[in-house]
Amino acid sequence: MKEYISPHCRIQGCAGSEKCRNAVIDYDSILEDISLTAKKIEFPSYNSDVSENKILSHRLFSMSASFCPNACSRPQIADFGIIASSIVQVTDAGCTGCNACIESCREDAIRFPTPATPEIIREKCLHCGSCSSSCPSGTISVFKTGYRIFIGGMMGRHPMLAAELPHIYDRDTVIELFKICFEIYNDLFYSGLRFRNMILRYPEKLPISLREIFLTALNGESRIKSDTSKQQQTVTLSEENYK
Repeated sequence: MKEYISPHCRIQGCAGSEKCRNAVIDYDSILEDISLTAKKIEFPSYNSDVSENKILSHRLFSMSASFCPNACSRPQIADFGIIASSIVQVTDAGCTGCNACIESCREDAIRFPTPATPEIIREKCLHCGSCSSSCPSGTISVFKTGYRIFIGGMMGRHPMLAAELPHIYDRDTVIELFKICFEIYNDLFYSGLRFRNMILRYPEKLPISLREIFLTALNGESRIKSDTSKQQQTVTLSEENYK
């Protein structure tokens, strides 16, 4: 487990491809880059009267990254969590009918409507990439890689799982959304609220283009309501919802 701690933030992540064969994405310095982003946000406005020792650990903004859907680093209970995702597609390469993809898929997310014609059931797929790794013919292959994003998880007296935002996000967008979330947390730190409740109470702190997306997710209306065509893309800030 990797960990970076700053005055108001704890950033954690699993070992990823360095030590785990399940990793979806090869080594990515995203944790280091997020840590640098956090420091740039904190230190210009950091109140020197508040020492790190005075801030209880549960008040730190928690960011957690997992590089496969096993989620060993527990991003589902972090203020901001990400899970690496491998978006697969069925190609024109001829299927051998070996069924290796079905055997490797732990989610039963692959079916054969006709012999030697695999189909991915998008609403079941967790984007782990196991099917493409096991396919000897290349009939199923990786189309893109990216990250699922979770926001607003917390433990304590009223524990809540983090809410998943729709779509798969590219690396730069993950860092930009972390920046937005951590800036809000920093700004409202002395409110005593947890990050989830900051968003629910002060949604005007979010850019207007993100409010509906965040509030819909936190109110429990998110997970995979987007259509399958959007599930096959990684979202970037240049797209319409994030301008």
